[in-house]
Amino acid sequence: MQSQYNQQFHNKLWRYYNISEIQKELAVKHACNKGTNVEIAGWPRSDHILDNDYQPKNPWKVQKFNKKKTIWPPHHTVRENECNLGLSCFLFSHQFILDMAERYSDEVQVAFKPPT
Repeated sequence: MQSQYNQQFHNKLWRYYNISEIQKELAVKHACNKGTNVEIAGWPRSDHILDNDYQPKNPWKVQKFNKKKTIWPPHHTVRENECNLGLSCFLFSHQFILDMAERYSDEVQVAFKPPT
């Protein structure tokens, strides 16, 4: 438990987002800061299990017919003014992706998720 809740990294975070009250209790028990920075944020893969009233919302725009769905999330290192680790291919591939989205717009729905 020390490796998950009591590393220097965990104790110095402004906010340490966790899945459920179980993780908060573990942080309170094991962390030097007693979990004072832990916030419960949930987790889409488990929210429906932990909450019997959970109803997922469809984030996609309504279409006339069903389409394949693609989420395009460029890596956060796309920003040129930051320390670029060479992990993003966004600047190299963006036009191709946009062209494909337009070309196959009757078959595919693309969601762009900007880096945070």
